[in-house]
Order: sequence, then structure tokens, then C-alpha cells
Amino acid sequence: MSHTLYLFGLLALAAFGGWLTGRRQRNTALQTQVNELNGQLWQARHVNPLTGLRNRADAETRIAAMIAARGPVCVGFADLDRFKELNDSYGHATGDRALQHFATVVRALLPDLFVWHLHGDEFVFAWRSTLDEGLIHAQYLRHLVGVNPMPLPDGGSIALKMSIGLAAPAAGIDVALLLHQADLAMHDAKGRPSGIASYDPRHGATTLAVRPARRARDQRHDLADAAVHEPVV
Repeated sequence: MSHTLYLFGLLALAAFGGWLTGRRQRNTALQTQVNELNGQLWQARHVNPLTGLRNRADAETRIAAMIAARGPVCVGFADLDRFKELNDSYGHATGDRALQHFATVVRALLPDLFVWHLHGDEFVFAWRSTLDEGLIHAQYLRHLVGVNPMPLPDGGSIALKMSIGLAAPAAGIDVALLLHQADLAMHDAKGRPSGIASYDPRHGATTLAVRPARRARDQRHDLADAAVHEPVV
């Protein structure tokens, strides 16, 4: 009798152990699914799907932390020059490849650079440096982009250029206003041979203004298109 009970006890323990193991495996599988879902949600919130670079939400969080650390910070706002013409001439697929190529160059050659892809052809950078040092970093970045052209399927290549505006945080400034100042500086940079400019206080951007619906470069393209399609009378 005792032997029989002993056997039943062993069988019961084996069954319980199998059930417990199965439950642990199910919990592990469920936790894996939860982790994957959380990773996908984080990816959607913080990463640009085209280039794989972090996006604006991540930029604002990271730059705010850099400013809070009270060390020197310099922010750059950039876009690719003549990007609309690239899209119009070669198609939007080539424009997308240009953005991906830029991201690849930056990740490969400047792996420690804080860089974010906002949207379209707009990018933001941050350096733990003064504004003067940031100008040197921006020049080097622009040089690297220019000397690493994007290959085309037909064997040719396109040299990419970019305009970069820089701004450094003043006391009490928030990230949105800092990015706005760097954006204004970028538009100034488009009128300079160097393609780089720092924020000019004469812009008077002490509050976050609504960004113009149309940029100066887009207005120039509109005027050029109007001249081409002007009716002959």
C-alpha cells in the first residue's frame, strides 16, 4: 500500500512539474510577445521608419536632458539642398534613397553624433559643445556628406549638399524654441556659400511663432514653374 502511494505521489509530482513547466513556458512566451509589442510601440514613437534615425519626439526628450545637465549644448537644424528638384527630376523613390544614404553616411562616419530625422528632408543634430565649436562640427559634417555621393542604379552618382543652422540655448529656453531658432538660422545658411549659419538675434525669436506655410525655396520653385508655364500671348 505504501509503495502504491509512493508511486502515486511520484506521478502527482511529475504531473505538477509538467504543468508548472508548461505554465512557465507559456508565461515566457507571453512575456516575449509583450516585450516585442513594447519594442514596436517604442520604435513607432521614437524612430523614423524610412531612415531608422530617431525622430522629433526623441530629439526633444534627449536635447532637453542635455540642456538640463547644464553643460555646453549646440543644436543644428538642416535640410538637403535642392531636394524638391531631386524628387522632381529623379522621382520620389530616389529622394527616399537620398535620405537613407545621408543616414547611412552619418551613422558610419559619425557614430557618436546625436542625429534625428524630423520629417521630409529635415534633420536635427546636437553636440555637447559651444556654438563656435558647433560651427566646426557642422562644417565637417557638411564636408562628409558632400564627398560621399549617393550612387545611382545607372552607375552615376549624385553629390548631396545640405544647409545647416545652429543655435545654442539661452537661459530658460525650451527645446521647441531652440529648434525654431536653429531652423531660422538654416534659412539664413541657404544664402551663404558655406551653407552654415548661426542664429541671428535680430530675428527676435523669443517665442515660438507659427512656421511659415511656404518656405522661401518653395516660393522660388513656384516662381520658376510659373515662368515656365506662363501662357504665350
